[in-house]
Amino acid sequence: MPEERPLYVNGRFLAQPLSGMQRFAEELLGALDAQLGAGEHPWIRPVTVLVPPGPHRTPVWKVLRIEQTGTLQGHAWEQLQLARRARGATLLSLAGSGPLLHGDHVLALHDANVFANPQFFTRAYGAWHRTLRPLLARRARALITVSNFSRGELARYCGVPEAKFTVIGDSAEHMLDVVPDEDVLDRLGVRGRVFALTVGNQTPNKNIGEAIEAFIACHAPDARLVVAGGGADKVFPTVRRQSAPNVVFAGRVTDEELAALYRHARVFVFPSIYEGFGVPPLEALTLGCPVIARRASAVPEVLAGSADFYTEPAELISTLGSALTTAMPTSVGGAGERFSWTLSARSLASLLS
Repeated sequence: MPEERPLYVNGRFLAQPLSGMQRFAEELLGALDAQLGAGEHPWIRPVTVLVPPGPHRTPVWKVLRIEQTGTLQGHAWEQLQLARRARGATLLSLAGSGPLLHGDHVLALHDANVFANPQFFTRAYGAWHRTLRPLLARRARALITVSNFSRGELARYCGVPEAKFTVIGDSAEHMLDVVPDEDVLDRLGVRGRVFALTVGNQTPNKNIGEAIEAFIACHAPDARLVVAGGGADKVFPTVRRQSAPNVVFAGRVTDEELAALYRHARVFVFPSIYEGFGVPPLEALTLGCPVIARRASAVPEVLAGSADFYTEPAELISTLGSALTTAMPTSVGGAGERFSWTLSARSLASLLS
């Protein structure tokens, strides 16, 4: 049995808005906590999640404990005070960033978007992360990423061997515990209607405009396209929107509202051109919604055997048009079996040994 040693977790993600990387960290640690509480992985003791001062989420954990430390915030807290507090122990950073000055660092990097598509980011953000991530990757004891696609991309851009990465996938199991809020169907005017769903924001890689234009080209006046996500309306000019009254911009929605939309949508459209994993289509499949996805980046790897893929907008128009008139079969298939927080937590524990 491996020697017991303390583990510190970079808990900065608990003070950040809940998005993809933060969800990964929170769900993975929740599954690890449940396993530790059941007596698994006895060499991982104790586990302390270090957070900066100020408001933060407080998950209900049995074994993991949260400790607020330091006086700084953001990168300054992470690089200076987190590194100092975690000295002498293994430090686990699951949300894409961590301190350079720590000798026993296990770091998760989720995608190489900032390298592959620098035009999608502000100059300051891009410069910082294109400088920091290769340095972190080279100094870390071990690296985690969420797909084989991301492992290849990150190894190339960060200048480290692919073998340094352990692939620990995301999952959509968390959606099974969400109680759907079906009031959203009335709020958006889609109860009893055929509607397609897409989820994203104004970030260029989400490519939401392609889903909107394809839906308009389907000429389905009785159907609706629900576009969920903060800022998603900004990708579609106001003047253009006036000619597409059956496109419904839902704005930011809760998990409960999203669960209701997944369960009632005729089809989920995922046009993203660059993803390290791609959780939303896996969530849709988990809740019984068929998926049409662009064949790009990690998405075919994650959804293999479970989704309809397209490469050209004309293919999307054809497939979406058919889906709006005839229900598509749904099968989470191998994707649901391969991606589980329980399995991912065991892979993490094995790496930490």
